[in-house]
Amino acid sequence: MSKNSFYKKVIVSVTGATLLSVGLSQVPNNIMSSAPTEVSAAQKTKVIGANSAVYKQTGKKVIKTKKIISVGKKVRVYGQKTINGKLYYKIGKNQYIKASNVDGKKRHAAKNTVLYTRSGKVIKNSKVRKGQGVKIYGGQVTIKGKKYYSTKYGYIKVSALVGKTQPVEPDKGANDNTQDSTAGNGSTSNTTNTSTGSTTPSTPAVDALKDKKAAANTEVKKAAEDAINAIKTSPLSDDDQKAAIDRVNKIAQAAADTINNAQSEADINAAKDSAIAASQLEPSKIESTDLASKAGEFVTNTAGGDATKVKAAVDKAKKAIAKAATKADLDKAEADLQNDLNDVVPFAEQKEATVSAIKTTAQAAKDKINSDTSLSDDDKAEATASIDAVVASALEKYDDKTPSAIEDAKTTGDLVSTLNAVKAVCDKESTNEDVLKDKKAAASTAIDDAVTDATNAINSSPLSNDDKSAAISKIDQIAQDAKDSIENAKSEQEITDAQTAAIEACQLEPSRIESLDLATKAGEFVTKAGGDSAKVTVAVNKAKETIANAKTQADLDKAETDLQSALNEVVPFEKQQTAAVNAINEAAKAGKDRYNNDPLLSEDEKEKANAAIDAIVESSLSDVQSATKASDLVTAVNTVQAACAQVPTDSESTR
Repeated sequence: MSKNSFYKKVIVSVTGATLLSVGLSQVPNNIMSSAPTEVSAAQKTKVIGANSAVYKQTGKKVIKTKKIISVGKKVRVYGQKTINGKLYYKIGKNQYIKASNVDGKKRHAAKNTVLYTRSGKVIKNSKVRKGQGVKIYGGQVTIKGKKYYSTKYGYIKVSALVGKTQPVEPDKGANDNTQDSTAGNGSTSNTTNTSTGSTTPSTPAVDALKDKKAAANTEVKKAAEDAINAIKTSPLSDDDQKAAIDRVNKIAQAAADTINNAQSEADINAAKDSAIAASQLEPSKIESTDLASKAGEFVTNTAGGDATKVKAAVDKAKKAIAKAATKADLDKAEADLQNDLNDVVPFAEQKEATVSAIKTTAQAAKDKINSDTSLSDDDKAEATASIDAVVASALEKYDDKTPSAIEDAKTTGDLVSTLNAVKAVCDKESTNEDVLKDKKAAASTAIDDAVTDATNAINSSPLSNDDKSAAISKIDQIAQDAKDSIENAKSEQEITDAQTAAIEACQLEPSRIESLDLATKAGEFVTKAGGDSAKVTVAVNKAKETIANAKTQADLDKAETDLQSALNEVVPFEKQQTAAVNAINEAAKAGKDRYNNDPLLSEDEKEKANAAIDAIVESSLSDVQSATKASDLVTAVNTVQAACAQVPTDSESTR
């Protein structure tokens, strides 16, 4: 197999997870934590992580062309260039793409979350665990009013990520003359000075060697960390992962010992380069072994190859991979395996089998969609169009110069990746029943939460136990009716409508109880303010009837507004405010008299009590001035009355 194809291609089994290919922007399945990581950054073939515009340079400016390279596309990188402070990769004559769309940045999930399509739909089984590392590409994009980042497997909400981004380092060895270069010895020029600060003058050569050692150790440590992160996301068992991580740690420790004891820059560089290569080789071995297994499965199961011959070829490759001491050894093992697989089933026949499998998969998915009675004609058309698009990207030329994915395939890995990409879209578009099932379950949970909130609010209300029981029974019935509607729903919109109506109805019940209570108290207050009790009773009863029949919060608001207008006709609102001020002052005087006449209180305690009452009165009088309805006035008066009866003092706390 070629160095830049099978080695870099991430293959996923036909029955397992699925990956991106030409023209795809997401993959449904939880592959964020199972897909092998990209191999050495020194490779010159890159995979696009976010839809990338192609730029051309004119003078000192870069101009965006109309050409777009889709997520999952491979591009050949011929160098990199910094233009106006931004890093670009050169992919052709006067053609550049932003490096951030290729290299990505490392973030971590702040909570358990999922991935989304470009249209904002959840990708089935795309679970991302809290704390899991996620590589994002390009800038933020807006989908239905919310901010997202692109990953190779779909879009993730910005709000679901925490921490600062950690940019992936750009390619070494792919630089052009405009890129900042590293130090001539191959180590980074920005190193940490480990001088102890001794007052004894140090030898410049010794200090320089210390700096080289520190820089080398930093590079070795980073290579080890990258290798360990790659191992942790590999398909290995926990025990195999631990063994591989132990090997990497031993490589790093041995290199650190050698570097720290080195007497020359050449010895330092030799130890560093050897350790980095060995660390990078460990995850590459894991990847190569996994790729060998999946390539063998494909040739046997899809291309009809002799199982015994395929197994022999795969076993031979795995042994060579296990013994590999260098990257070149791995490349040779992979190339030999590809040749052996081609001997079992010629590569042209592998291509034909892939084309046939793609067409069969697409047709089966379309048949399932068209027979789904829960889908509208528009839904069916949209779903089949998505399938046609991914099939076209696999089987048809992109343009006159760009072959189809199948035509461009050079290895079994290329074929498997393309087939699985088609399977991913077909599975996603043809599983409407499962999507509806998930939506129904989520809607039911949301309604249960709304019922709990409403029940808690009712239980803490001033209602009698019988009235509370009746209100809670009403809420339970609302929830049950909504769940019945949801269970019988045939579309996502029907589910959403039933869920929304039920939640709003549940939320309305506590508000209805509060409105009824406020209506009663407002009527009592206006009567005490000198209003005709008969007229007040009529106004309050009318309001209560309207509140009881309210279907929305707007109905409740209107009932409260109409009640206030009726009460204002009985007693003008200015007089209601005056009555509230008088009631507050009376409550304040009663409170002060209580404390001033208490023989157990000291003068200081009395002064504190009076000051506390004055502060509450001042605040409540301000509320009276800004009030717009009788219920506001009632609240202000009740606040002062309650506070004046309970002003805390030091002596009371010890009684």
